[in-house]
Amino acid sequence: TWGNILENMRSVLAAIHDKYENVDIDFGDPKFQFVGQQRLQVVASSVNLRTVVCLDGFDIDHVGDVTAIVEQIPNVSEFDLSSNKLENFQEVIRLIDALPNLKEINLRANKLVIGEEDRLSTTRTTQSALSSIVLSEMGLEWSQILIACEYFSSTLHTLRVCSSGIQTIPLLNTLQVLDRVELLHLDGNLISEWAALEPISHLPRFGFGFFISFHSILCC
Repeated sequence: TWGNILENMRSVLAAIHDKYENVDIDFGDPKFQFVGQQRLQVVASSVNLRTVVCLDGFDIDHVGDVTAIVEQIPNVSEFDLSSNKLENFQEVIRLIDALPNLKEINLRANKLVIGEEDRLSTTRTTQSALSSIVLSEMGLEWSQILIACEYFSSTLHTLRVCSSGIQTIPLLNTLQVLDRVELLHLDGNLISEWAALEPISHLPRFGFGFFISFHSILCC
């Protein structure tokens, strides 16, 4: 039934509450265990101060209330949402845009659906500070990866797309979208020779501290 479907849905905000509201706050020796309203205030404060939030494997299938998420983790700079069930790409974009200090996001092994309708709009006014994104293990085609990265092309420094079934890197749009990328991880893909990566050699940062890996083992 529709009621059961709603009951089984899990948002980012719910996962934050589940993981961080039940932790013991350690103020040294001895440890203090707060209860009631005092505990909630202390825990809420500790979550607000977090710069690293890890919610990997929490069965999250939608983002939910972005405003409430920002109120909970306004200072997050590294956000791990890997091994979840997120599908809506635009929801993820809204979340990234709403977190002003976010530099790194890990979306590995989600179920993101990225299509032509998700291409960056010329009317976009929000400027993200994101410099690192992981899009590994989702079976995304290179064209879909470029659509995702286009939103952050002016700030993106590190891109991980491991174990995605990639065989070649088409030149089309790659140079425009990844012109600031210096770290590119392609491990675990189906790339068998350097010739398949030839377009990467045309990137502006290539040869100036640029790092690329495409080993056959999973590392991301």
